[in-house]
Amino acid sequence: MNGLSVEITSPSQLSDLERQLWADAVSSHPALDSPYCTLAYVEALFPVVPQARLIRIRRNDRTVGFLALQMRGRVAQPLGAPLTDFHSLITLPNVDIDLRAVLRALDLHRFEVSGWLGADSAFTAGDVRERLYVDLTGGFETYYTEQRHQQKKFFRNAERCRRNLDAAYPELGFSWEAASEAIIDWVIARKRDQYARTGLHDVFACGWTREVLYALAQNKNSALRLMAGVYRNGTEVIAAEIGLCTPDDLHLWFPAYDRSAARHSPGILLSLDILKAAASEGIKRVDFGCADEPYKLSMTTHKTPCYAGYVVSKKSIELPARFDPFLKPRLMIMRACEVHLAGQVRAGWQLGRRLVARTRVGFVTFLSLLGAMAAAMLVAEAW
Repeated sequence: MNGLSVEITSPSQLSDLERQLWADAVSSHPALDSPYCTLAYVEALFPVVPQARLIRIRRNDRTVGFLALQMRGRVAQPLGAPLTDFHSLITLPNVDIDLRAVLRALDLHRFEVSGWLGADSAFTAGDVRERLYVDLTGGFETYYTEQRHQQKKFFRNAERCRRNLDAAYPELGFSWEAASEAIIDWVIARKRDQYARTGLHDVFACGWTREVLYALAQNKNSALRLMAGVYRNGTEVIAAEIGLCTPDDLHLWFPAYDRSAARHSPGILLSLDILKAAASEGIKRVDFGCADEPYKLSMTTHKTPCYAGYVVSKKSIELPARFDPFLKPRLMIMRACEVHLAGQVRAGWQLGRRLVARTRVGFVTFLSLLGAMAAAMLVAEAW
């Protein structure tokens, strides 16, 4: 492995020099500007994520990088997936590490990720995505004036929605506050309702994902905070968005709102108020994740590439290509969440039924597909 070796360790076992290496790697690599890439994030999640692993990568007996993972059989995923939106190797910019060699050393068949930051040369297959963010270095007013000039229609509509929201909720107030367990539960309840209505996999049904948010809310490291922007009409919560903060960066994470307020676009208005609050705290960059919703293109100022895909060290059974675009991202989420057999069976059956409804395949094809899914999982030892 060209002098490369790997060790499974934990955050508590890192030396002071290794902690400094982590900090230097993040600060010197612009692609790693994200709360997800901080050691504080790994430390908060490590006790609550099932099968969490921290990989120390060494070359010629010298530590050169880290990779925070969760194991799902012989498949590795980012620590905290599917909640973790972005992920990367933590190395200094001039250090080149072969991901396949790392997988082989760990006896893993596959590493899969939906938001890889940095070079994509190691991916067996994948797609380029756009990571969108707002630059707040000039302050909120500068951002708003410039963005409104470029996106006149969008911001005029937002201002009209604000007038309507204020009229519909005369006691409406905004707060930027530490995310409490009560706010986390309020957001999760509405996200679960959304998953049920849309047929998406419920990422909070497994339980441990809720504990991830609780752990971040209780985190005492001042370098990483779980915050929430909240609209209340009197004492009643109307909308809330949970975000992950470092002193310079904010990642908008889980938005939710009362369905009765949907016609007033409370999510967009709440994001704007969060941007203003973040700028007042000195935050320079607000990350909106990837370009999955059109409003993000209107609100953000910059974009950089990230990658969704997988690295394979050993060939395994693949699902029929016809179903690839629908199944692979959903299987990745299911594999991440469901670490117990009952959840895996329930999730697989629900996914199969949804596929039949969408593609109208016949019953025999449906059974064949379930068999292919099971075989792929067994060969990869993913479950």
